[in-house]
Amino acid sequence: MEEGREISGYRTTVCVGLENGGRNVRKTIAFVLLSSALLLQCGKGKEAEKSDSAGDEKKVEFVAPADSSVSVAQMRGWIACNPLLDSLAYLYQDSFKTEDAAARLKYQEEFMQAQDEICVRAGLSGGYEEYRWILVHAGHPRNKAVLESAGVDIP
Repeated sequence: MEEGREISGYRTTVCVGLENGGRNVRKTIAFVLLSSALLLQCGKGKEAEKSDSAGDEKKVEFVAPADSSVSVAQMRGWIACNPLLDSLAYLYQDSFKTEDAAARLKYQEEFMQAQDEICVRAGLSGGYEEYRWILVHAGHPRNKAVLESAGVDIP
């Protein structure tokens, strides 16, 4: 969608999304980067060989282990999710500043669904709830070997 304008005798073409401070364009760019990073992460390893089931991941109810142990697979999923979730938060930061309560609620629901989808596609079948659980329990002494093998350093 383009709109032509005449400025100082010159005809210019401006993307409509740029007129509002570029917020729509920034969201689109961030979404493309986020999607690309997610696809690159999903394509690594043996999971890439199983392309038939690549889009069949479903979120399941997360049941936390009683002993607070984080598996290597969970830690890898957490590492894959972390930059993507940061990008998602950046993408939505302006959306939450709206004064319209209905729009804000809609953005919040979309944001939470996107968080779950990112986590599930990265290998955390429990979605964002599992991601948060790993974040809280990763520093437990029994998870030290898992953290070291994943190259994660917790101060």
